Amino acid sequence: MSKFLLRYIILCLLILVLTAASNWAEDKQSLVSDEIDAYLRDGIEFANQGQYDDAIQKLNKALELDETDINTLCTLGTVYVYKDMYEEAIKTLKKAIKIDAKASVPYYVLAMIYEKQGKHKKAIIQWKKFIKVNSDKELIKAAKKHLQRLKDLENE
Repeated sequence: MSKFLLRYIILCLLILVLTAASNWAEDKQSLVSDEIDAYLRDGIEFANQGQYDDAIQKLNKALELDETDINTLCTLGTVYVYKDMYEEAIKTLKKAIKIDAKASVPYYVLAMIYEKQGKHKKAIIQWKKFIKVNSDKELIKAAKKHLQRLKDLENE
């Protein structure tokens, strides 16, 4: 067998192996994504039923697979709010913002937390950020109402 033919065969085998590896990686990522989605759905379902500890467990399982999943982080932050675990919620939502500063949900939930805690200046900052990244006119209108109410409280 000539060297040229041998090199050609090796090159073809290498291309096949690389293609198979690439396909395997894509398939694996798809499976992981499906698993994350399943944990997220379960977490949301548990939260809707008021089973917050179970929801937190499922959402943390999803984050073990992808700690940068914005939907999971935002959902987990919200569940922490339902459990009055505000510091955990704040930490989780700030992590979501570091990953995607254009996601509006973390700003919204943070604003609500700070309002509930009576931290008006922090709430105002979060509402302004929410308005900046959100395009929904009705949500912006609601956020502006919150802002006005907080500014009125600050001026009293």
